Amino acid sequence: MKGEVVGINTIIIATGQNLGFAVPINMVREVLPSLKAKGKPDLGWIGVDAQAITPEIAEALGMTEPVGAIVRSVTKDGPADKAGLKKGDVIVELEGKKILTPAELPRMVAFGHIGKTVTFKVLRQGKTLEIKALVEKRPEK
Repeated sequence: MKGEVVGINTIIIATGQNLGFAVPINMVREVLPSLKAKGKPDLGWIGVDAQAITPEIAEALGMTEPVGAIVRSVTKDGPADKAGLKKGDVIVELEGKKILTPAELPRMVAFGHIGKTVTFKVLRQGKTLEIKALVEKRPEK
């Protein structure tokens, strides 16, 4: 209503009753400098693969609610491995911001953290830990 950009269309499915998808403008702002300079975004990476916390997993871990991202694997010699993150850790916060689903974790790491040491709040074997990891640029495939 103010004439401000809130997102950029990425795809519109005309046969889907005008269903469309957009990238939020705040995400675009994060990658715009590297897009202009290199034609592709520089994204942060720590080298973990995470999965959702089901109610059953939360109960087994003694959690009151199924939030966060449980580490399924850690890339050998990646930033998370060097920092001491382990398979089975539950990442619940990054820099004080709650992680509700595993999909939030890579997005939160990807933008604005390359070359910075960030703090993760992690649940491990009933204990809460703070683990600091240096975010690296995502490797090219």
